[in-house]
Amino acid sequence: MKCFILATCFGIISFTSSSFAQLDSKKGGCAYLKRDRPSIYISFDRHGTTVEKGKNLRTTFLRLHNNSTCSITVKTTDTSYDETLNKKEVSRRPNGDTVTRFIPNPPKDFELEIFYDIKESEDKKWKPANYWEGRDLVYTYPIPSGYSAAFSVDNEFFQKELPISVPFEYCWEDNFELRTWKTISHRVYYEYDLPTGFYKDASSLRKTYPSIWFAPINDPNKSDWEILPQAAKPGEVILSKRNELGILSNFAATPFDLDGKRYASVEGFWQMMLYPEGPDDERAKDKRVTWKYTREQVAQLTAFEAKSAGTLAEEKMKTLGIDWVTYNGKRFPYRSQTPGEHYKLIVAAMRAKADQNPEVKRILLATGDLILKPDHHGEPNPPPEWKYYEIWMQIRKELQTAMQKPSR
Repeated sequence: MKCFILATCFGIISFTSSSFAQLDSKKGGCAYLKRDRPSIYISFDRHGTTVEKGKNLRTTFLRLHNNSTCSITVKTTDTSYDETLNKKEVSRRPNGDTVTRFIPNPPKDFELEIFYDIKESEDKKWKPANYWEGRDLVYTYPIPSGYSAAFSVDNEFFQKELPISVPFEYCWEDNFELRTWKTISHRVYYEYDLPTGFYKDASSLRKTYPSIWFAPINDPNKSDWEILPQAAKPGEVILSKRNELGILSNFAATPFDLDGKRYASVEGFWQMMLYPEGPDDERAKDKRVTWKYTREQVAQLTAFEAKSAGTLAEEKMKTLGIDWVTYNGKRFPYRSQTPGEHYKLIVAAMRAKADQNPEVKRILLATGDLILKPDHHGEPNPPPEWKYYEIWMQIRKELQTAMQKPSR
């Protein structure tokens, strides 16, 4: 005969006490771990998708944090066969029966199907959002001190702006001998700290950002310089070249005209300024160096080809002992910690890119008020024009402001 037991604080089927409750009982009270946060709280985690009836549906993940020194439990589905959450122990009783115990053993930050409630109006009671209240079996799972669990929430509830809460219990409060097991319950509320601009449209049915922007990528051949989409914190998005946001990269082939000349990319425009403007340019006259490309050729390059041309030019500049570049015959410093002429030109080029490429403008505006972040590791304390993501947020704000002005 086989017996299966799932143990949580005091168990669900067996009422077998676990280490979490035992540890809590020795503390003599709960305390904050981080005093600048509530003891138990919910935060926005990320966008994602779930599969329902064979269809991929957009969803939002929240994260329940246990910022107290005591363990808590939440209601969930049967997790006993989830090896990422439980450790299986098999033993044999004196009569020969096999007993299998599933001991909760979650990682520090894990994912769990947490049961949560919604409230349709102030005068109504909380009601189950993703479970049936009249179910026969009640499963719970512990969230130890300092741990957190991410759980998905139907976007419909956000669209309707319904209050969301999660019932929970402290493990130390469950005393089976005093018959207090499951007679005490607490509730933590979600205060809607969604990133500003979480919805692209402020109409009655609002939409979230595309999940592909935040989809995790597992690439063993990833370059050391790259920052993947999943590195974004709540309220942020990585301008990854692996999805449509890559169009905002200086590398992107997004041609534009500026001061009567055509450029294939912002990167080509940038690196072009490092090259001689003509045969009378002192950089061209100096016999210590030879230039692989002409200025006009670099202006028509994109992506890593343009970047490589710039790297070659920087080597020539070191040989010549110069730290300046030129545009339309005007000389100015290439690198400056304060916005200078070079910064102004890069901003102008990026504005032209957005104005002359409808898809660039569409995608930039689609980012709402998300904080834009680079997809590569840069040097510490770079000049302001190196922070292209901050320039894009500046241009985005200008476009948003212009759209809000009434037409005449």
